[in-house]
Amino acid sequence: MTLLGVNRHELHPQFGHAQPAGLLVADVQQLKDLGANFVRGSHYPLDPLFLDLCDEAGLLVWEESIGWQYPVEHLTDPAFVESQLAHIDEMVAAARNHPSVILWGVLNECPSWSEAGYPVYERLLGRLRELDATRPVTYASLNAHDDKCFDLVDVVSANTYPGWYWGDVPGIPAEVDRIAAHVDALGHAGKPLIISEIGAGAVPGWNDANRSLWTEDYQTDLLTTVVDHVIGHDRISGLAIWVFGDFRTTEHRDMLLKRPRGVNDKGVVDEYRRPKQSYKAVRERFQEHRRKA
Repeated sequence: MTLLGVNRHELHPQFGHAQPAGLLVADVQQLKDLGANFVRGSHYPLDPLFLDLCDEAGLLVWEESIGWQYPVEHLTDPAFVESQLAHIDEMVAAARNHPSVILWGVLNECPSWSEAGYPVYERLLGRLRELDATRPVTYASLNAHDDKCFDLVDVVSANTYPGWYWGDVPGIPAEVDRIAAHVDALGHAGKPLIISEIGAGAVPGWNDANRSLWTEDYQTDLLTTVVDHVIGHDRISGLAIWVFGDFRTTEHRDMLLKRPRGVNDKGVVDEYRRPKQSYKAVRERFQEHRRKA
């Protein structure tokens, strides 16, 4: 079975990070409507009620400890590492009895490319295995081509944004294949490979005749190319589109000025869960795969 789903932030314009139960139910229902069988927490443990709902709905979950693009200086700070270990202990204690959780993750897009980062990844992933030897462990790599820690995981996971931050849509299949070939060349051909983030921004309702950047048309073209290539790929075990719903970005001015509305617009639904054009295209493909499986 191929894991097909999305990354998901627990965030809403009206409720912030404290989503009411009804909204959590609606999110799970919408993920099921999308045809997803898989959801990744981004980048912190998910609400226990959301995990309960995933248990009931049969949605498989990547549960992840808190972390996003920490610098090497953090990873080499003993106090930071101890805090990460304590957080992992709390995460596993809270979520280990949820059958929906199939994968533990740490340190999203952190310096797994650095020699200094290696012992930290080794220690944190080792703690996960000590606490729960029944589930595989992973982390989302920011640059798979330079990564030094893939030997530490059970599942290799790569974040990549061809067609968005660089390259073009027609080049996406070749880049996905290049990542797979590189992972195999490192000696990890026996490990499952997940494309853990990939996507494009789309301002809700924005379209033009050129299907240009930031339009719903462009996002749809990119995501259909991704899904069509991944489904049936003999080397890719899973896909998590970035992202389920739009969400407010950081208050840093440099980031705000690069993102229309001050929002990360890569959702297949907007921040109020209203589907974009890409939602229908992804849904058709996910649902068709489920019917054939």
